[in-house]
Amino acid sequence: MSRPWRPLLLGLWMSALFWPFAHAGGYNHPALLALAPFLFSGADLWHHLVLRWLTWIAALYVELSLAWSQWVLPRILGRVFGGAVHQLFFLPFQQWNQMNAHLAAPLLLLGGLLAWLIFRQCRRYGQAFGLFIVGALVIPANHVLWNLPAELALGAYLILGLFVLIDFHREGLSDGSLTVAGPRFTYGVWGVAAFIPLIIGWQTPSHHSSDPLGVFKGQILPGIRASQTLATTGYGPGITHIGRSLVASRSPVFLAKTTRATYWQAAVYSHFDGTDWTNPGSGQTYFSDPGDLGIPLITPYFAKTMPVKTVHAAITDLAAGSFPTLFYTGVPTRFSVPAVVHTASARFQPHNVRHYRLTAQVPLENLSNIRSAPFQAPAAKFSPELEIPSNLSPKVAEMAKRITASAVGPWQAAEEIKRYLDRHYRYSLTVTPTNGNVVNHFLFVDKKGYCDQFSTTFIMMMRTLGVPARWVVGYSSGQYDPSRHGYVVRAIDAHSWAQIWIPGSGWVPFDPTPGFSAPLAAQSVGGSSQPSTIGASTPPVTPTPSTNPGTTAHRRRINPGMPPGSRNTPRTARNANNVNNASTHRTASAFHLWELAALLLLVVALAALVRQNHQRSTPATRLWVQIAGISKRRLGTRWHQKSPRQWGHDWVRYFPNDADIIWPLVKLLEAAFYRGTALTQAEERELHALWLRLKQRARKKVS
Repeated sequence: MSRPWRPLLLGLWMSALFWPFAHAGGYNHPALLALAPFLFSGADLWHHLVLRWLTWIAALYVELSLAWSQWVLPRILGRVFGGAVHQLFFLPFQQWNQMNAHLAAPLLLLGGLLAWLIFRQCRRYGQAFGLFIVGALVIPANHVLWNLPAELALGAYLILGLFVLIDFHREGLSDGSLTVAGPRFTYGVWGVAAFIPLIIGWQTPSHHSSDPLGVFKGQILPGIRASQTLATTGYGPGITHIGRSLVASRSPVFLAKTTRATYWQAAVYSHFDGTDWTNPGSGQTYFSDPGDLGIPLITPYFAKTMPVKTVHAAITDLAAGSFPTLFYTGVPTRFSVPAVVHTASARFQPHNVRHYRLTAQVPLENLSNIRSAPFQAPAAKFSPELEIPSNLSPKVAEMAKRITASAVGPWQAAEEIKRYLDRHYRYSLTVTPTNGNVVNHFLFVDKKGYCDQFSTTFIMMMRTLGVPARWVVGYSSGQYDPSRHGYVVRAIDAHSWAQIWIPGSGWVPFDPTPGFSAPLAAQSVGGSSQPSTIGASTPPVTPTPSTNPGTTAHRRRINPGMPPGSRNTPRTARNANNVNNASTHRTASAFHLWELAALLLLVVALAALVRQNHQRSTPATRLWVQIAGISKRRLGTRWHQKSPRQWGHDWVRYFPNDADIIWPLVKLLEAAFYRGTALTQAEERELHALWLRLKQRARKKVS
């Protein structure tokens, strides 16, 4: 007789195996998405097959809606599923982690359901032990192959697996005829296990997603930190002041009709005083009218000799007021509306504008040149982009030099810093206030933050290495809306990133926030024919994230419908190898692999000991251990006999009224120990029943 709640425990166990996929994907609710197997297990509470299938379908629908943060429509589902299958076969096996996370969500959940159909067949101790070993191998393998999270997921899987093994071990027989675990203990273990995925899931949110608990505190409990200033995501006044907690807003900002997903730039800043980004001095300004054609309206940030591609876009305001600035990509050569050009910040200030068209030049980046560029002493003109605030801790420079010790050029140094921040710091909209330098507080105190903290810290580290770097604010690409034939950019898509100076290439965009990389609107030359990705150590791919500048929730959004003629936008892997830093990456990750290998060997050894002990033991021997325990309490120092008959005589001597239970119990124990054949199921049931009666009498004597 199987325990009715066991499928729920197995579902929680499989949820731990499901975590790495949910957390690495950058979904909005990774802890809830990881509980998909637990929802699947609820179907086993029904006896009718139709009700089970309906429960599975409902669980799939709910989880997919959570992954996309919108209700699933059949027409979108079909389009996304087809695109996901196409990418699955198009990408090499080792690059499956580069698939767009939201496009992969249907495949991921369907795979989770198929895996649950295997888990739910677990009926015996040996089967549970096999799943225990397989899962302990699969999680590290996913970490090695696809850089999925491993440490906490493996720990949770092993803890829950031990609970499952203990449950089967104490049950004795697969049919439940010899259940020695009390109900209080069993339900207590299940209750503790039920909270493990949620607790660890929210304590260690995905590097690519918002912190649900932090957003809850910011939106629902704004008074939980009275001394902390909250800001709303979006581009607006105060975006250059970083270090405040944020409240996510999904209000639409503008619609961008263009053929390709891209970042939308608003302004560039060079001076940082520890809390605010500014551009010292007034700089030059001039009036630009729509008659200016073909001439860059600001100094190009890329090298003059670099080939460029002309892109066009139509931007329509979706917010309540007019545009505070004109958003653009690349270097604008023409706006369809007049604007005041601020050259110091590369900002275009319009007047009462709600729609405009943009023509811009986007460089065809030569990735080979960028990756091979060596360190060079910067020219004097870059002094503003090398400025370091006086209150920056010297430990920041020490950390940067230690992280980039093996780098031979600025691009490799940038990738090493990005990789380090990705592994050791987590994303959160909720940060603690500080009166000092925000970078110091982020690195050595809070160790969490949003894109402002990541990008600013990255810039300060690059400057300590002598690499000019500056801060850029704007929006990420947003979400493609097939009905509007364009990208809807929301307040939650506001973002900040960096530009670093690469000799021979100019200012190259780099996004150090984990899970994001600034896409170029044009293809690269001298490398892959796929779209370029700046800011990630991955093969060139174009992601579609939604992030936050000093005002955004760091979330990756779905592009369910792709614009005509555009490519699917695969997700950027966190730490995929690069041609120029493959050896460095192997050295950096070797320690983690050895840790996982040692932990895995220890777990296998412990599991083998548990299994060996279980195989050697029988229901009678396990019961004899319990008899020894109660005899020590009831008989004290007189418990020293080694055989069941000696124990029986000793017990009856002091408790003669128990003779009607003791002697049949002794007879069965002797048959189990000395007869040479195992007890029958009827004998085991009788043995267990006698033992329960003896324990009940012992309790009455104590009371």
